[in-house]
Amino acid sequence: MSNRRQTLISLATIAAAPMAWAQNADWPSRPLRMIVPFTPGSPPDMIGRTIATKLSETLGQPLIVENKPGATTTIGSEFVARAQADGYTMLLTATGAASVFPAIMKLRYDPVKDLPPLGMIVTSQQVFFSGGPKRVTSLKEFIDRANQNPGKSNIGSIGIGTTNHMASELLKKVTGIKSTYVPYPSAQTGLQAVISGDVDLFCADVGVILGFLGSDKITPIAVAGSSRSEFLPNTPTLGESGISGVVSANRFALFLPAGVPKEVHARLSAALSSAVNGEEAAQTFRKMGMSASYANADAVAEVIRSDASVMVPLAKALNIRID
Repeated sequence: MSNRRQTLISLATIAAAPMAWAQNADWPSRPLRMIVPFTPGSPPDMIGRTIATKLSETLGQPLIVENKPGATTTIGSEFVARAQADGYTMLLTATGAASVFPAIMKLRYDPVKDLPPLGMIVTSQQVFFSGGPKRVTSLKEFIDRANQNPGKSNIGSIGIGTTNHMASELLKKVTGIKSTYVPYPSAQTGLQAVISGDVDLFCADVGVILGFLGSDKITPIAVAGSSRSEFLPNTPTLGESGISGVVSANRFALFLPAGVPKEVHARLSAALSSAVNGEEAAQTFRKMGMSASYANADAVAEVIRSDASVMVPLAKALNIRID
């Protein structure tokens, strides 16, 4: 009876294979959707809409962008993690969510296992800048001031557990300064705090300050990358400023629910590569202060692992938590 049952199962599997192949061959046969766990009009939303337009052209189906912000992006992320694994639902979010969030907050899904990457879209370098009546004009000046007045200086960025936050904490750790970290709900509120002098140093994506370049409101201090930013050619890196061991960037990628058929994954991957490498998308991202940087699923997974190896021990040592 056992052998007969196994034979029937095998025959059923063989019979179903052509049907599954036919379904995948016709994919996509209806509109797709991209979940963006950020507010409408935000940089991630703009990234998503730019790529959605190009993917739609390539795939021949509408790709609808749905904003599902809230709970530090986890509402939208969990929605995709629980979605049917047919390739019709995808997630656009920062890779840092998979690197750090499992270590600092309780999640009802596993960002690594339940949301495997499809591919990288953009890389956004980060910059430390100052402004207002207490502005500093170099990283050395900020460090000297912080050392002269332990605990009285502060560093701000967007949110808790973001790559901007972790870069700020890394800077504090490497330099040994006693400086208070101040989280802000958005780049706009952080900028106003810098300009008014409420925060001494701020870490944000380069695109945040592009509109203020040439004004006397803010002063870029150092780029948190291994090379200078094409948008800030006169601003040194942290390494050039004498600070080693602090390299950080904000990266956005597409993710899918686990279990998407290989044929569908391959077609989506090819479409994403074409979209990101196209000149039109590259120009759009450049205007946002970002660089188009396609990388396949394996490369994104390696970035997540590499970032986690640095960020997770730091988050645990500092007892960083989001409840």
